[in-house]
Amino acid sequence: MRDNVFDVYVSSLRARQSGVWHPTPKLSQTQRDKHAKPLIVNVQDAFAHMSRNYAYYAWLQATFGGDGAITVKFDDLRRNFNSEMNRGLGFLGADPMEYPDRFEALNRTPHAEGIENWAEVQSFFRRSIFSDLF
Repeated sequence: MRDNVFDVYVSSLRARQSGVWHPTPKLSQTQRDKHAKPLIVNVQDAFAHMSRNYAYYAWLQATFGGDGAITVKFDDLRRNFNSEMNRGLGFLGADPMEYPDRFEALNRTPHAEGIENWAEVQSFFRRSIFSDLF
């Protein structure tokens, strides 16, 4: 899960555009440049994608969100991988371990710079159920 379903959409769009789904030490500069190429967002496609993700997250929570489940969020893993992994181990009854940091952001460009039609995206979503993300 991710807190921001628009970020999920943008990440997926970047991966489809570039063919790069996960950062690895072997990524070439050409692959990194292709991944960083500015996007044009189809707002209807984004809205549909975000709605499906939101519904899926709600279903997961309703189905598995009791005492016998743990929610792991990508954003929390990215912020503190070691702590979140140990939270999961604790939930499973295992001893904590030390983990190296596992997350390297492929693209740190703010949406306002990395999305060519950002003004259109903001205008569309500010009048939607996702307005709090914009």
